Amino acid sequence: MSAAPPVVVFGEALVDIFAEDELPGGAPFNVACHLAGLGLAPRFVSRVGNDAAAARLDSAAARSGLSMRYVQRDAHRPTGRVRVHEQAGVHRFEILADQAYDWIDAADARRALEDGDAIACAAGWLYHGSLILRGPAAAALATLAALQLRRFADLNWREAGTTPEQALAALRGVHVLKLNDEELALLCGWTGLPMPRAAATDPGAGDTIARLAAQLQAGLLVLTHGAAGASAWDAQGCCLARQPAVPVPRLVDTVGAGDALAAALLAALAQGVAVPQALALAVRFAAALCGRRGALPEHAGFYVPWREQLQQSAVPAAGGA
Repeated sequence: MSAAPPVVVFGEALVDIFAEDELPGGAPFNVACHLAGLGLAPRFVSRVGNDAAAARLDSAAARSGLSMRYVQRDAHRPTGRVRVHEQAGVHRFEILADQAYDWIDAADARRALEDGDAIACAAGWLYHGSLILRGPAAAALATLAALQLRRFADLNWREAGTTPEQALAALRGVHVLKLNDEELALLCGWTGLPMPRAAATDPGAGDTIARLAAQLQAGLLVLTHGAAGASAWDAQGCCLARQPAVPVPRLVDTVGAGDALAAALLAALAQGVAVPQALALAVRFAAALCGRRGALPEHAGFYVPWREQLQQSAVPAAGGA
């Protein structure tokens, strides 16, 4: 694989508590694990407690080849936990307050990124979501966002304390913004824009997307449409790619599917893959995860064919989107 620009992943690491099990989770942690499994070497910046949940996360990271070197350890607060309630195939997330990841230290985060090489380069990437904005860790994100890194933001909206105003402020100036249809509706409501009838098929969606991109000063918008697949739009509202959903022979659950799509898309863009090909790879990768329980595969062998596909698609001396 060609040498990819550095990728920093910032945000929550936690365990998802199902009725019968506890599984590693947190969108940034999932994305970081996938990036490592796909052959990149992301720098994951988070904070966990000194407990069994942290040990579970360490084990999951090791399976994917993810370094936890830049994860802070909190002696007083617990590793993040989310209770997942399942009913009729729909998941409801109960996100607990005052978790270790809410307290990521800005100075430690910055020092970690300056360790050993010049991470703050224009070709590098920074991934983040919005949950981390609800507490003191928002200051750490602001510190990293000020660096010369391309930003990939996944709104990944949860009703857990982050305000719309905080989310909108954090999304301004992103290079890539990933949303699902429900989140697009939220952003349209927050910004006073008309919501397209169905962004997956509505020919008039481009106008709204262009206006949203202008308000947020965003570059590329990637929308996921559930059973209708995904689409990618430039800042002028031009649809660059539409990718239909891939059938899943044995659907187990969809937890973490959006994180898988985001990770594969970011990995491909960082390797210089064109948007249509990157989106196609990302949709297929996410579909493959839906045949497994939880957000991460149990064995590193899952990544081997996807790493090979990414390597075959990568552009030498890749610089990104």
